[in-house]
This record gives sequence, structure tokens and C-alpha cells, in this order.
Amino acid sequence: MASNIVCPYCFESYSSAKVHYICMRCDITEDAKLKEFWKENDMRLKPRFVSSKGVYGFLSNKPREANCPTCKAPTYRFACPHCHNELVPEMVENGSVIVSIIGAPSSGKTNYITVLINELKKNAHKVNLGFSPTSVGRNTKEYTSNLYNTEYHKKLFVDKQCAAKTEENKPSIPLIFRLNVRNTKKAVYLVFYDSAGENFNDPNKMEEHTRFLTRSAGIVLLFDSYSVPEIDQMLKDRNIQTNRKSTDGTFRESWEKIYDFMNRGKDKALFKKPFAITFSKIDTLIEHKDYFTTLNLDSMDADVEPSYLRGRDGEGFSLRECDNIHESFRSALSQWDNALLNELDDKSNFGPDGYRLFGVSALGTIPNPDLSVPEVKPFRVMDPLLWVLYKLGFEITLKKE
Repeated sequence: MASNIVCPYCFESYSSAKVHYICMRCDITEDAKLKEFWKENDMRLKPRFVSSKGVYGFLSNKPREANCPTCKAPTYRFACPHCHNELVPEMVENGSVIVSIIGAPSSGKTNYITVLINELKKNAHKVNLGFSPTSVGRNTKEYTSNLYNTEYHKKLFVDKQCAAKTEENKPSIPLIFRLNVRNTKKAVYLVFYDSAGENFNDPNKMEEHTRFLTRSAGIVLLFDSYSVPEIDQMLKDRNIQTNRKSTDGTFRESWEKIYDFMNRGKDKALFKKPFAITFSKIDTLIEHKDYFTTLNLDSMDADVEPSYLRGRDGEGFSLRECDNIHESFRSALSQWDNALLNELDDKSNFGPDGYRLFGVSALGTIPNPDLSVPEVKPFRVMDPLLWVLYKLGFEITLKKE
């Protein structure tokens, strides 16, 4: 029986019975679909082909091998029929559920992604999850495990240098991780596209770079907490330098862009997905919480670990902790931007339980002017993702409360 696939590259949705094969024996050849997708003049890879016998065997739900029509060699490597990028075999066998992370300008998405992946590698098992990188790509350099280690982890955790702004025209090679419930076969794919937050400011670029939103089962939406005008002014009053530029825009401006994009669909499908609206760089607010009286930060303490990280095996993900943080931000939003809060609470949009507000810090400190970070001290970076997984029905370990 065929399953439904969402390609983690082009985000087209189709039946797994329509996938193409990749011959690993034939010589490389120019591929027009890959060339068009990557917008590169020279795109030569192993040839893709369609099996005349179909993908599935008569006695099995699993895709079977196919013989290349040119060299007759068998292969069990698959490619998307639309963009010709290679697919993870398990996606073809079981279908794909994708969770995406996007970030507004200056939200620190690259740093957040880098730290979130590192935390999942260390701690996913504490909430009954397995976590592993996929090994597909145009070449081994672009396999997720290699790409993450060389382009992300080394820079932050070895060189102690946080990421600068992502270039707007930088090609987006996705990081694709498999996250599965350890005692079942249910899995989700985390797809990280490190596209520039400035794409929020251009409707055409936003359409192009966030096309995966409509195909994602759940979404983590990252905002810079400094982009809230009230917070920005309070930091300036205390002479706290944040390296934020006035051209980065405000939280309201970024929200209006994404809100308009979400409203374009005829059935408002995006509002029906679990939406984790996340404020980054919350460490600065916690450090100066006596000054941020509009935001009750009692539920957020940088010195207190989340319940799921406590002890060797953790205590499980606490829905109560999640709710307390959510209510703290709701209370603050009622004073910062009550109109925005009304949009969130409008039942014709998200519904009563379709979104949650979170506060996280990837670095745990404001970087030095040269972007160096002596020590990375992450704060609650897994919260938004764990809530999305819980809403999608994944059996993560919950704290008994």
C-alpha cells in the first residue's frame, strides 16, 4: 500500500508509488530538474529513472528494488519525481511527517537550530525519542551529519563563534533529521532550512522560502524578543547593547507578514497546525526581570532546568510548565499589543489550543561585539518542539502532575 510523501526539498506532496529510482552504477549525467531546483548551470548526478514495474511488490508494503533500464543493475535508492533530490528510504516506505522551523529577522535562527540539534542529540532519549541525521544529498559533504558538524556545530561549540546573519541569497541546503518514538515506529522529520529572516520582508521571497509551511504538520515560529518595541526601549534605557539594528523591523511588522501569508489559503489550513510562537534571547529579560514588570518571569529561571532534563533520565515534559510560560507571555502581549493577542485568540484562526507562546535562549548570553561566545548556556530550547510533537500525537514522556 502506497503512503503519502512530502519531499523535504521541494515540499511537493505525492503518493510514494510515484517516486523515481537512482542508478548508482551508471555514469553521472546532467539532470534538468535538479538544475532547475538548485538554480545551478551545471548539475550532474547519477541518473534518475522510473521503474516500469512500479514501486511496490505484491506481497509487501515496502518498496522493492528496481533494475536500471540502461545498465540493468538493481538499486534501492529513491528520488523525488518533482525535483529529483534523493529521498530517505524510510520516507518512501512509511510516508513523511515534517516539522519546520522558521525565523523572523534577527531571531537568531541559525544559533537556535545549532543548539536545538545539539540538545536533541544529548537529551532526546529522556523523553522517549530517538534522534538521528539522514544520509541523503547531492554528495557526502551535504549529508546532514557532515553538514551540521562542519558548518554549524564546529563554529559554535568548537570555535566559540556564533553565527552572523544568514545571507539572503545563500542556497538553502536542508538539514534533515529523523525523530522517532523509541518504542514504536512512528517518526517525524525535522527539516531545518537556514534561510534569511529578511525573506519575511519580501512577499515573493517569503512565498519561495516558506513554501514548506503549507506541507508541514507543525511549525516553530521564532521571533527576536528584542524586536518588541517595549523591550527594545527598556534595554536602551538600561544601556544594554544587543547588536540589534533598527532596519531589522519590529515584532508586529514580522507578525503581519506571516499572518498575511497564513490567511492566503482558502481554508486557512496553516491555522490548523500546531504553532509554537517562540521568543528568542529570553536570557536578557530573565537577567533583568526586575525591570520587565509587564512580563511575569517567575515561571522562567535560568538556573532551573526544565523537568525533562532533571536527573539522568529526566522527569518528563511538563505541560504545566508550558502553560505557565504561555500565560506569562499572553499577559505581556495584552499590554504590548492587545490587537495581536486578539488575532491569536480569534477562534476562526488558531482555535482555543492551536498555538502556544514560548521563551527560549540558544546562547544564554549576549554575544561579544566580535560574535564570540565563551560559553553556550541553552535555556528551554526543546520546549517548542516537544509541545508540537505532543500536539501531533507523539508519545513523548510527560511529567506526572
